[in-house]
Amino acid sequence: MTNSKEVFQEIKSKLTLEDAGEVQAIALALMEKYYGLLLTDILSEKETDFQDLTPVIARLNRHEPLQYVLGEAEFYGRKFIVNPFVLIPRPETELLVQEVLKIKLIAPQILDVGTGSGCIGITLNLTIPNSKVYAVDVSQNALDTASINAQNLGAHVRFMLLDFLKDAPSLDPVDLIVSNPPYVRTSEKEQMKSNVLKFEPHEALFVPNNDPLLFYKAIAFRSKALLKAGGNVIAEINAKAGSEGALRDLLVPFAKSSRKEPGCLVYTLMEVIAEPGRFLTFERWTNKAALEAHMVTPQIKAIVPKLEPVLAKPFTQIFLNGLTGAPPSAG
Repeated sequence: MTNSKEVFQEIKSKLTLEDAGEVQAIALALMEKYYGLLLTDILSEKETDFQDLTPVIARLNRHEPLQYVLGEAEFYGRKFIVNPFVLIPRPETELLVQEVLKIKLIAPQILDVGTGSGCIGITLNLTIPNSKVYAVDVSQNALDTASINAQNLGAHVRFMLLDFLKDAPSLDPVDLIVSNPPYVRTSEKEQMKSNVLKFEPHEALFVPNNDPLLFYKAIAFRSKALLKAGGNVIAEINAKAGSEGALRDLLVPFAKSSRKEPGCLVYTLMEVIAEPGRFLTFERWTNKAALEAHMVTPQIKAIVPKLEPVLAKPFTQIFLNGLTGAPPSAG
């Protein structure tokens, strides 16, 4: 047996990371994971059996993300298995879940596009009573990981291997499409942390510089068939795309294609917390009166004329909010 406080100090001394706060947090995480001890146990110098964490510390000193080293990450109060086949869940994606919950859906059918670890779809299934969740991803390895997470957490999600850019899932229209798709331009790599670039899956992160909104175009196009009238799409976006010009690039192709389709989509750029442009939401309406009921606030009326020259009126109307303020850098 050995003194847990001494073990804790030894772990910290072997970590060569520059940020002292990060070293402290990682050492605490290792003590909890491998020794089952919390800070109170360490401060009280509880006795414990020594374990050799040299291989673990070596991985951390190579800047491998802690979540991959531990094999798990917390999301919305639950622990999800993570590995280099899936992105590490981010706190800002929890805000996406909160936006979904504000809609107060009743026994909804939900499609999660690009599910990765399954953190969004699984969380919604476990949080919204009687929800039916379908989740697609282009990576079988990611789907295998998500399936394990669903089983471990007791969620009921139907996972499907699918390239959403090329094909649509064979489903009846759903109440909600939710997604955190790839959205970082390849030109933004130099602005990202080295451990993200080195260890996280690039196919889940990056999009071409010349077509950064390709996934949102696919979601908009496929929502015509996949989304019920009055249904919603909520997708996390690159904050740098949260601008009028970028949204025009997204909306023009869909607006033109809508001429042959009944109904329309309403797009809302939402301001979430202090981060304008973190989420893009769509609502599908087939009733013109219901749509026009949304077009009443002074802010909306002021913004719509700026976009009308690029829209195929009257088939698609658009309102935006949250456009003010400098958007944060992508992360």
